[in-house]
Amino acid sequence: LLSVALVAGTTAFKWSQCPTDDKRINVNTLEVTPNPVTVPGDLKIKILGDILKGADNVDVELTIYKKMFFWIKLPCLNLAGYPIPIGSCRYNDGCKLMKELPRLDDTGMVQQVMDQIFKSNPALKDCPFTPTKVTIDSINLDLKHIKIPPIIPGGIVNGLYKIRITVYDHKTQTKTGCVEFEVNLKLNNK
Repeated sequence: LLSVALVAGTTAFKWSQCPTDDKRINVNTLEVTPNPVTVPGDLKIKILGDILKGADNVDVELTIYKKMFFWIKLPCLNLAGYPIPIGSCRYNDGCKLMKELPRLDDTGMVQQVMDQIFKSNPALKDCPFTPTKVTIDSINLDLKHIKIPPIIPGGIVNGLYKIRITVYDHKTQTKTGCVEFEVNLKLNNK
C-alpha cells in the first residue's frame, strides 16, 4: 500500500485534505523528501495529525492518477509477486490488513515502516483506534526493494502523479479522513 504512494515531486510538494462526511482524522503536516524521489533511492516522510474520534476498524481507498496530457486514473491490478493489489484500489478491513501485510511482504519494507510508526505512536498498533495525536517525525525508507512490474516501461512510470488516500469507517462506510497530494517519480535505471 505505502510503496505505491511513496513518490515526490520536482516542483514544490503539494498536499491538501479533502472533504469528509464525519472528520475523524486530521492531518496537520505532510512532508515528503527528497524532491524528486528517485527509485531506487531514499525517502523520508513526516506526518503530524490527530485521530479525533475512535473507530473499530477502517477501510482505505487509494486512488492514483498519472498526468499524461490529462489525468488518467490508474487501475487496481492483481500482479504476480505482489502480496496485495496495487494501483487505485480499495483495501477493506484495515485492522486485518495491518496484521497480515508484514508477513506477506518479502522485502521487509512494510515491517520497517510499521516499526517506525509504532515506535512513536503505540496507540496505532492495534484496533480499535482511539483518539490520539499522531506524530511521525521521520519514516526513512530505502526504496531499493521497490519492484516496477516488467510489463510497465520505465518511461511510462516517470512523471507527475496525484494520489488520494481516503479512510472509511468499516461498519458505516462513512468517509472519515482524506488527504490528496501531487508528486513526481523518477526511475534511476543505472
